[in-house]
Formats: sequence, structure tokens, C-alpha cells
Amino acid sequence: ATKGTTFRFDCSEGGVTVSVNGAEQGMAAFKGLGSAFVDVFMDDNSVSPTLKDSCVKTWSSSGNKSVAASLVELASFSNQGDSKGGATQHKPDNAAMRKKIESQLNPIQEYATS
Repeated sequence: ATKGTTFRFDCSEGGVTVSVNGAEQGMAAFKGLGSAFVDVFMDDNSVSPTLKDSCVKTWSSSGNKSVAASLVELASFSNQGDSKGGATQHKPDNAAMRKKIESQLNPIQEYATS
């Protein structure tokens, strides 16, 4: 990769989605992979204790806890059935949900990297 290339790894129960410079490249879909990937950076033997400390500090503030709570609420909302209360299964619009989440995370990222 060239200098300045941004890699993003979105970890979930279903696996890890990889984006390069904001463009989604694909997903490695294996149950438990997302958790294992996070552990590389966040467990007791993390590859970057500084990153781990920064993440904990960033996400521990009351403002960021509020953002996390709203993200949980958003995820809960996206997993509900149709508005009539039925049990209609629908596939969530991951791109729209990611955009909504990122709009809430941008101020946190700017604060953490400035």
C-alpha cells in the first residue's frame, strides 16, 4: 500500500469487513473472526498497548458512552420487524447504517486524532 492509504476493519459477530480508502472491499465471514481480530488489539497480550489505552480512554467518556448507547439503540431498531409489528424479516441496509454510525463517530475521531 502507498503512504496515506487508509485501511478499515469493521468487526462483527459475522466476521470482518475490510475497506480501503473508504471503499468496501469485502468481508471475511466466519463466526468468531471479528472477536478474534479485536482481541489482537484489545486483549492482555495486545500488539499495541498504546492503541488499547487510547481506545479505552476515548470510549470511556460520558459523551462517548452516550454515542455507544445510541448505536446500540440504532442496531436494535434495525433488527426489528416492519412498522405494523409483524415478524417480517428484512436485510438491514448496512451502508446506510454505517453512514449513520460514522456521522456520530466523526467528532470522536477528530477529537482523538487532533
